[in-house]
Amino acid sequence: MNPTIDKAKQAGTSDYDLDALPEFAADGVKTYQFSRPVVGSVGRAISAKVKDKERAVKFLDYLVSEEGTNYLSLGIEGKSYTLEDGKPVYMKEFGASPYVPLRRDFGVWYDNISLNNALARQTWERGLDDKSKAINSSYEKFIIPAPKALVKTTEELDLEKSKLTPLTKFLEQKITEFVTGKTPITDANYQQFLDQLKKLGSDELLDMYNTAYQRTYGSK
Repeated sequence: MNPTIDKAKQAGTSDYDLDALPEFAADGVKTYQFSRPVVGSVGRAISAKVKDKERAVKFLDYLVSEEGTNYLSLGIEGKSYTLEDGKPVYMKEFGASPYVPLRRDFGVWYDNISLNNALARQTWERGLDDKSKAINSSYEKFIIPAPKALVKTTEELDLEKSKLTPLTKFLEQKITEFVTGKTPITDANYQQFLDQLKKLGSDELLDMYNTAYQRTYGSK
């Protein structure tokens, strides 16, 4: 059951219900949802400051093994998950949001700890109720392959590291000021906003991303 629906029913609204809105678009426009990427955008590394590097490598090697992966993504069989028809399913008592007790009580399914979140998510979806499974099935026709990850050079990564954070911080700050009225939206203020973005490296980043995009996808 959807956690929002579950909470509403517990609050006394027995006939409360929610459903998914089918995707729609104007005539001639195709709706879509990107699939999840096969390869994630984050990785793991061993710090150069680690004293026993050989042991650290062995530990990391264990974590990517089947046993280690299961511990990080599923937990302990019989306590956090069971096998149904040979496939893992989280304990029914965890409800519609199993990641809450899994993270709290077992340290499982943390984005920056688990090395295979796809396994955790598949296990969760396998235990969904019929309505949730039907909603997922209804969206399958809209799913298209995920975009390729942009592969950047060392120089491009250095540029991104030095420019993106201060640019993003300034962007969020000024948009908040415009929205709240702290800074009036006038031609002069807007032009100052654009000028400062350029000073912080917006054009450099745009050129870099376009170059990386063309390298990844080709010129077309």
